Amino acid sequence: MKVDFKTQRAKIFLDSPAVPGWNEIDAVGLLDEFGITHWATGAQASSTYAEPAAAPQQPATEVEKLRKEIMELRRQLEEQQKKKAQREAI
Repeated sequence: MKVDFKTQRAKIFLDSPAVPGWNEIDAVGLLDEFGITHWATGAQASSTYAEPAAAPQQPATEVEKLRKEIMELRRQLEEQQKKKAQREAI
């Protein structure tokens, strides 16, 4: 498409349902009046089927805190179970 004005942006629409298979754009270049191709240096997508980014992992200190809490809860549970067994034995 030839236009008679300068631009710094281009918006591209795909009619994906009209084309079978996987549709994607790998690169975009604009051809100037001298025949020089200017390649895109950035892009934004309105939708994607890419895998979502991995969730940030908890710091080791938080994981260690949770591990200690679980161990304490297990210890308390075992203590309660022993007390219950002793009461039932009487």
